[in-house]
Amino acid sequence: MFRVRVIGSFTVDPVNDVLEFWTGLLDLDVGWQFGGFGQVFQELLGVSGVDMDGRVVLVRLADWLTDSGRAGDGPDPNLSELVDELAEAVRVAAGSARVAVVVCPSPSQSAEATAEAEESLISQLAGVPGAVAISSARLLSWFPEQEWHEPFTEELGRMPYTRDGYAMLGTAVARAVHGWLRPAQKVVVADCDGTLWDGVVGEVGVDGVEVSPGRRRLQELLIEQVHAGRLLCLNSRNDDGDVREVLQRHPDMLVRDEHVTAIRANWQPKPENLRSLSTQLGLALDDFLFVDDDPVQVAEMRSSLPQVTSILLPPDADAAVSLLTHSWLLDTFTVTRDDSQRGLRYREHGQREQVRARAGTLAEFLDRLRLTVTIDAPTETELERVAQLTARTNQFNLTGQRYPVADLAPYLDDGTCLVVRARDRFGDYGLVGVTLCHVDQAVLVVDAMLLSCRALGRGIEHRMMADLGTRAIARGLTEVRVAYVPTGRNLPAYQFLAALPGQWDRTTGTSHLCLTAAEAAAARYQPDEAADTPPSGDANIQAGPTSAAPSEKIQHIATNLTTAAQIVAAVQAWRGSITTADYPGAADEIVPPQTSTQRTVMQLWAELLTPPPRSITDNFFELNGDSLKLVGFMGQVRQHFGVELPVNVLFETTLSIAEIAAAIDEAQQGDHDVDELDMLAGQLRVLPSERIEVLLDAADDH
Repeated sequence: MFRVRVIGSFTVDPVNDVLEFWTGLLDLDVGWQFGGFGQVFQELLGVSGVDMDGRVVLVRLADWLTDSGRAGDGPDPNLSELVDELAEAVRVAAGSARVAVVVCPSPSQSAEATAEAEESLISQLAGVPGAVAISSARLLSWFPEQEWHEPFTEELGRMPYTRDGYAMLGTAVARAVHGWLRPAQKVVVADCDGTLWDGVVGEVGVDGVEVSPGRRRLQELLIEQVHAGRLLCLNSRNDDGDVREVLQRHPDMLVRDEHVTAIRANWQPKPENLRSLSTQLGLALDDFLFVDDDPVQVAEMRSSLPQVTSILLPPDADAAVSLLTHSWLLDTFTVTRDDSQRGLRYREHGQREQVRARAGTLAEFLDRLRLTVTIDAPTETELERVAQLTARTNQFNLTGQRYPVADLAPYLDDGTCLVVRARDRFGDYGLVGVTLCHVDQAVLVVDAMLLSCRALGRGIEHRMMADLGTRAIARGLTEVRVAYVPTGRNLPAYQFLAALPGQWDRTTGTSHLCLTAAEAAAARYQPDEAADTPPSGDANIQAGPTSAAPSEKIQHIATNLTTAAQIVAAVQAWRGSITTADYPGAADEIVPPQTSTQRTVMQLWAELLTPPPRSITDNFFELNGDSLKLVGFMGQVRQHFGVELPVNVLFETTLSIAEIAAAIDEAQQGDHDVDELDMLAGQLRVLPSERIEVLLDAADDH
């Protein structure tokens, strides 16, 4: 289980149900915990002593404004200092676990005072390995809705957001953690007619197709994906020349030749074209995301190639942009230098393939490339790329183990993390390989060895092994033991090991190929020799079919769970489905609601409590209610009934639906002593939530 602790500068517990809903829907094995209110720095710096795989910080910068900053008198020196300290605390925390910082929207009257501080925070976190940051602007672009803030519950229990607001925050947290746990698609394959532009180019000609403002926004989104490191390919039932002419000379097009890695414009079935793209790029089918506005084409792709995630776009361009914005598989929170150059490198790869086609032998091709390989320790700025490679590399990955930045620390300390860079006469491949080792007595144990698919077939893996053997000899070690774990997709890695000398050791849970240091140092690539295949006794090592991508689930989220209201309704439906047969707090006799107020209160409780109430005599705290949920309920009462419940109601009743409804009716009908109400409310506001719960329990006992 991946353990995530959520902390905040305000009360964050109300996002819990939203997080549980998303992890259940997406089948994520995540355990959520919540830190104490306002304990951001203590949690990040490890004062809490809680060991986690990841931490998510929900920070509202307005919470840290001084009085001068709130007055709008220019930059707040206190806030600037706290932002710098937060960035440093995140840097420290990211050395041992993943960290995501979500900058939550501040009230409009504080927005100007916090804007500069937020810009500074996002800028500082951009270069922190193992950390991601989601700006308030990005949050609002996902959910451009109003009614985020709830001043009443903020004063009452430091809960500054409405129910919809917390639903949106919980969704942002879930998207960040989803990005950690689910490697994103590497290639977006888009249709042309009805997707990139309106009209059928084969019928109306290049000058007849239209690129509306909505289509331009869609193209902008695709270009953003290219800049984030994804490849963009086109798959269209058209003549190749027509498609290329639109890209080259239509005045309104934003997507141009330089953005597109490969084109399949023909009359072949689109699944066949996508298989061809998979072969050309050397990427697995489940690395592809296919988008098309034709339901027949999408259905055919899902049926023929279930490994591909296939998304049906609505015909309206704006709706299509919204759908892609809410397609979590396109989320990118960290962009490395290598990501930004990936499209260029794959185009250079195409040039290499042209040379390869003209070469008589593979050895002749490699000789023409003039390949240069360097192997050494990574720089600090390359750690994110190292972690990214371990998460994305599948074919040549000896163990399939994923290593977040925090897990690289032991290998950095003793210099056993090595990275591989390569270049040839066509261009720079960048950082394409990683080896992680440790020394056990006289043995160099290789825990991980992986190489990007775009660098395969050039003998780089043999140079990596030879380098390990040379380093082992230099350190006085006698043996190199290479771990191998079959993953169903790493057959090329096994074939590489099977062609080396040495003996297999399968006496432990993980298989190891054992070579002498001299044998490893002598590894050489023989390009025209056939690779061995796994013997029959190792049938489990054979690459099996990849799991089907959840196209329908991604389509459902991007279509039906894009607003706060939709998410709140889905969470309520989910909570209603997990009621228990052993019903705590249920009365012996079920008394249904008799008045409209009782019915509304029962509905509000059903939205807060699990299990929901069945009778107007049910007790709030016996239905797993707590002080924070009570504050949320009081905010809902104010919103639905326009009254603020006197605080004494919380202490002088059993907190049943009947009694709360009666108090609401009374509050609506008569006047109250405002001074007494303000005094009691003020007392409640300054108490921590734990103290409120103790007082309520004591009142219930009496």
